[in-house]
Amino acid sequence: MISIFRDKSIIAIFGLVLCALLIHLHIFTVPVIIKADADTGVFSLVLKTYLTRLQPFVINFIYIALLLLQAIRLNIVLNDSKMFNKAGFTTGFAYILLSGLLLNAYTLTPALLTISLIILIVKNAFSLYNNPSAKGLIFNIGFISTLSVICYQPSILLLVAVMFALGILRAFRPAEWLILILGMIAPTYLLLSGLFLFDKMNLLPMFLPKIHFAVSIIKDPWYWFNLSTIVVLVIAGLILWYPNSNRMVIQTRKNWVVMLVFSLLLLLGLFAFNANNQFPEILCLVPMAAFLSNYFLYTRRSILANLLVLISVVLVVHHNLQIMR
Repeated sequence: MISIFRDKSIIAIFGLVLCALLIHLHIFTVPVIIKADADTGVFSLVLKTYLTRLQPFVINFIYIALLLLQAIRLNIVLNDSKMFNKAGFTTGFAYILLSGLLLNAYTLTPALLTISLIILIVKNAFSLYNNPSAKGLIFNIGFISTLSVICYQPSILLLVAVMFALGILRAFRPAEWLILILGMIAPTYLLLSGLFLFDKMNLLPMFLPKIHFAVSIIKDPWYWFNLSTIVVLVIAGLILWYPNSNRMVIQTRKNWVVMLVFSLLLLLGLFAFNANNQFPEILCLVPMAAFLSNYFLYTRRSILANLLVLISVVLVVHHNLQIMR
């Protein structure tokens, strides 16, 4: 099954669509729930104000189309950046599979919308190395990272991530760091100007990140089985990523270091924004899918790989049955 996605072909794309429909089979029986109860930024406002008014089948179509577009887009970005020694669709498959394992990814949330901005940041960041005219890219990276915070507050750690990315991928040039900071400031300036001009300064707290720490012990064994499967899959990807990345050119190795920094910082968001229905774990889909794709692409133990996929399928079936009930 996995071998289908190791090649860059039209069959792999059709396989990706089929996997998405099977993994999220619940969309054919129940409407996708929109979870935007917490005021986490512009995306929560858009979801509550506009998308909740749509017909259930339209919401279901938007949800599955969004997942597929994000999976394919992330796959194209990593392939174009030569992150693997062979182009395929394992990243897209890993993304769709993980979206079936993360329980909160079964709903339409501001975090899921923010992934599109993260993919755009990653694309621009991977184009920085040895780029003779990188100033425009650097400004765009800063602008999009702050825009993502305005749209979804828990993505504030992306501001730190893009600073690390610039430091890793470019030699230190004060002018470029100034451009990055200006790019970060620009959306905030536009937001404040708009709120002031329309006399809506009372809405400003809605765009300020709210840190919430909460610890809860979940007794459901399925939850821990699900979490263990995700951890094993990602660790398997990391194990095969390290030796293969060492054989690649320095630009690719630095890109992988940037992806690792993104994953560590986004994981920190789980502890800082894990209350009030903010679902920051969904943001981890991008780096987790990138590292997991290494396992699906490079592993020679197809029996073990298919076994992990089979375990994931059992969990996905359980999640779908729970939703349908």
